[in-house]
Amino acid sequence: MSSAYIDINTVFYGVDLQEVEGIKVGGSISIDGDAEGIELSLSGSGSVGGNLTCEKISISGSFKVAGSIKCVEFEASGSISIGNNVSCNNMEIPDGLKTKNIECDKIEVHGALKCGELYAREVRIGKKSKILCNIIGKSIFIGNEAEVKSIIGERVHVEKRAEVDEIRYVNKAGMNEDSEIGKLVKIDRLSKHINGPGKSLGK
Repeated sequence: MSSAYIDINTVFYGVDLQEVEGIKVGGSISIDGDAEGIELSLSGSGSVGGNLTCEKISISGSFKVAGSIKCVEFEASGSISIGNNVSCNNMEIPDGLKTKNIECDKIEVHGALKCGELYAREVRIGKKSKILCNIIGKSIFIGNEAEVKSIIGERVHVEKRAEVDEIRYVNKAGMNEDSEIGKLVKIDRLSKHINGPGKSLGK
């Protein structure tokens, strides 16, 4: 696969990353408009003025997207801000991310997440994570000392000293006796059908 490596501060006014398939940035990058490609790897700071569509996105640093992100693999460490929605298959968030809504197949969070609603088939919230959003999923695991606003799930497990304001579950809710649950309600079914995005972006 052809690729490009950039190690200086760079500004693109309209860019199609598909032309080089992969782009790796060390430093800072600014894209004025939409961006599409196979792979984007950033170590430093960056911004996209429109929507970002990539098969694989790997971010380490500070990153802002004014529009939405659509991808297959998304790993982001640092401070990430997305103006609209995120749609992908697999997400890993070691640090912090802020966005409107997230829809994915699997997500793992080990830091802070702030969004409106998170839809996923499988959700794993790591130890001491802080989640300010409504989580809706089939299988939801909340780690030790995590703080979560709201959960609606088919199967929910909460570890010790975790705090959840409200849990609504369909089949099973396993709670550690040291966890703090504000409200626990059994429901008949999920209000939204959880079906993760496809395995390919059709490129």
